[in-house]
Amino acid sequence: MKITLKTKRASEEITVAPDESILFAGLRQGLALPHECASGTCGSCQAQHIEGDLYDLWADAPGKAHIPAAAERLLMCQTSCRAESTLKLFGRLARQSDGYAIPDYANGIVTLLEQINPDILVFRVKLDRGFSFTAGQFAMLRLPGIDGWRAYSMCQNNLREGTLEFVIKRLPGGAVSEHLFNSEIIGQQVEVFGPLGRACLNHGHEDQNIVAIVGGSGVAGIMAVLQDIHTKGCFGRHKTKVFFGVKCPTDDFFLDRLSAMVEAASGQLDVTVVYSEVDAVPKKHPLHNNLRLAFGFVHETAFANLQKNELHADMTYFVAGPPVMVSAVETRLHDEFGVSADRIRLDRFG
Repeated sequence: MKITLKTKRASEEITVAPDESILFAGLRQGLALPHECASGTCGSCQAQHIEGDLYDLWADAPGKAHIPAAAERLLMCQTSCRAESTLKLFGRLARQSDGYAIPDYANGIVTLLEQINPDILVFRVKLDRGFSFTAGQFAMLRLPGIDGWRAYSMCQNNLREGTLEFVIKRLPGGAVSEHLFNSEIIGQQVEVFGPLGRACLNHGHEDQNIVAIVGGSGVAGIMAVLQDIHTKGCFGRHKTKVFFGVKCPTDDFFLDRLSAMVEAASGQLDVTVVYSEVDAVPKKHPLHNNLRLAFGFVHETAFANLQKNELHADMTYFVAGPPVMVSAVETRLHDEFGVSADRIRLDRFG
């Protein structure tokens, strides 16, 4: 089915498959459409319905709360069409030309499902085709037995033996996490759409200084970025500070990987693990003594530990975690320290 997307100055026509979201259709056909989560949560992909027969893919998508009252708007990530239709976009309409891979569909088979702590699963999907992406990007997955698509960041910086690796956090009452924690899906088929997201280092700027403030499974994307920096030999040209928040020591994961990266970085990578539900910790991790420990909220710990001149320096900031935490850090970086938006990479989930 054909959809016409319009702004005051441009118009593009795309083809939408049955039950395909307008956002996915536009992205795979090379349009740089506005979006952030692509899963109905953030409200970034709003458009106005001008004419035609459209229908909701998720009527109760929480991102609809961001639509102004009485506005005849929709979320492109949660809307499809029954007949030729026209939408008005807000902002610029252009072809994707920023060097990132154009997203598309792939099929895969689950090859690993490993619980690495009480609330974290690592799982791997072997794809039926090549899949080019930039470290820090994410993919949308449609899992067996679950309706709809879910967003997960790749933990690695490139496709290895045709396989992508993801992290899932158990959420009480969460349909996907409860299903995966209580089901055996190894060998089952998974649909993949991607890559998506721009929580990445700019192409050709892998030697920028970095501060990463991440909570829980939000560490996945920065793990990919750190691997990319290491693979390209860029640790010798810049410094990176990572603040990784979890609730308590039993929630630790990936510390062995982080410790190995600190070792390889020869003093250029500093990692602090921050526990939010303990009252005291030693200065160093007992099993990984090149990792620092702290307690409190990860974003508050990060700001308290960073020197003021570092926050004003020519740095890139990666922030990943629950939306409330990410928004608080973004606001403070911008309002208090004057960090420009192009220096902040965001990955919200929740």
